[in-house]
Amino acid sequence: MDRGLSHQDEVKNFKQVHLDEIRGALSLFMHVPRMWSENEYERVSGVSAACSDDERQEREQKWHTVFGNLVTKRSVALRLPSLHVSALCHAAVRWDKGRKLVANDFYDFHHAAAAVGYCRAFMTEKPLRSLLQQKHFQLANDYPCVVIADINEAVEWVGERIGG
Repeated sequence: MDRGLSHQDEVKNFKQVHLDEIRGALSLFMHVPRMWSENEYERVSGVSAACSDDERQEREQKWHTVFGNLVTKRSVALRLPSLHVSALCHAAVRWDKGRKLVANDFYDFHHAAAAVGYCRAFMTEKPLRSLLQQKHFQLANDYPCVVIADINEAVEWVGERIGG
């Protein structure tokens, strides 16, 4: 797996790496806005939006440009917490030249992406908590989720909420 190492010299700042990760993930889903816009066009106009494979690819590239430009605004990225958190985690691995991506990272990153932007607490292992609490992530400022990696702290947090 390349992990972008062939482009390692191009990595200048974490913000750009994060944006690259978001845009890379977005590229996998551009068929969705393309299909939506084609369906809406057909619904409103009554005219078929059928197109060749090349035209379909061009339409998806245009949508990718739109969304890729939108997510440069932090306020937009924050409204997409799963995408934002996942991209932060993957960017952190690319940014840390001494860290290797391991298979379990994918599970950890998916769990973090599913929890941090949506839950009040996320209980995980210490390495993932350390990753998520990196200052340049700013997750503590962005989402009200507490990341816990200590069993006693977890018991205390739950106990405070259920009166135990």
